[in-house]
Amino acid sequence: MSKIHFPFRDERISRWPAMKFARINLRKKSLSGILGRHPWIRHDHILSDQELPRRAAVVDLFVEDKAMARAFFNPASRLSLRILSLDPEQKIDKTFIRSRLDEAARWRAALKLNSNAYRLFHSESDGLPGLIVDLFNDVVVVQVSSLFIHEQIEVVCEALRSILPGRHVRVSYDLNFAEREGIDPVSLTRTTSQPESTIITENGLEYHIDFNDAQKTGFFLDQRDNRNLIRDFVASKSVLDLCSYSGGFAINASKFGASRIVAVDSSESAIEAGKRNGQLNGCNQIEWINADALEFLQDTRDQYDVIILDPPKLIPSLKHKMKGTRKYFQFNQQAIRHIAPSGILLSCSCSGALSLHEFRGIIQAAARKERRDFQIFRSNAQASDHPVRLGFPESEYFKSIWLRSINF
Repeated sequence: MSKIHFPFRDERISRWPAMKFARINLRKKSLSGILGRHPWIRHDHILSDQELPRRAAVVDLFVEDKAMARAFFNPASRLSLRILSLDPEQKIDKTFIRSRLDEAARWRAALKLNSNAYRLFHSESDGLPGLIVDLFNDVVVVQVSSLFIHEQIEVVCEALRSILPGRHVRVSYDLNFAEREGIDPVSLTRTTSQPESTIITENGLEYHIDFNDAQKTGFFLDQRDNRNLIRDFVASKSVLDLCSYSGGFAINASKFGASRIVAVDSSESAIEAGKRNGQLNGCNQIEWINADALEFLQDTRDQYDVIILDPPKLIPSLKHKMKGTRKYFQFNQQAIRHIAPSGILLSCSCSGALSLHEFRGIIQAAARKERRDFQIFRSNAQASDHPVRLGFPESEYFKSIWLRSINF
């Protein structure tokens, strides 16, 4: 994934607070989504007989002449309207942004996560579209995926420096998102000295984070609960960690008594990161294998007592759903083929376009193909610092299913 990282200085003045908000009239069918607290408005819900703003702007949304919400309009984006507040009188200013960040920070403190690395702000679920904020010890990583946050980035960074004093703030852009939002890449090319790495702690273990060679914002924080749970099932067991990235599952398995641990990832840099984290925690018996996980499964004859299957996002958008579904089936079929009797499979998906029901159906079809039977004894969404907004099912992007092989 192409990204660019840089720190920001508070150089520009916020655009929106001084502006008079334009009005956009919506079709009546948009009411269901608005009242259901869904933060996105589809473009076909905008009445066609009106002149829309030519530039991105904060706007007031009306349905049948009744003010319903205040939103950000971006004519260059496929998500042209993102709701900021259901209060039509809400001021969209520094105080508004700071209040959303303050509330999110208070809630994370209440969660008592037993880690100095966690998601401080989770985009629409916390009330600001296109903003992800992850804390990694002494470094705050801000990920931007909307023009609204891009325009307000100095306000965001100023607030974060106040909420988390003494931390370094890095800003990360996914260039694909930037292009979709109409953000000029030239405006992203700023460089200043910043920490390139840090060490975090999670449930008593340490991980080295390299921000210049990392997936997502630096670490898969959404898997924290599963990394902790794997400890209960690995003592004296053989463990296979597929798509192991920087070794979180493998290292937990090693520290909690697994007899054999094999970690497989197609990225050479991920394998090196895993080895570094293994050394950091005194885990020297892990077998690190740089290989395609599916090809590894097809080539090996070994069986394992515990298999963790955590592939990358195989369905990045709806147009990839058929191809990605086939890939999930292949992965799970091969993993099931190598599960020992009474063994455990943790199968994960981070594809938001795939529902939990659909994911379970894929695993069921793969098990049927292999003539195996399983009990589901647990199903997890992302960790609690990645909250799911009730009216926004897209925020429940992550799903994991824990299965035990049975033979009744």
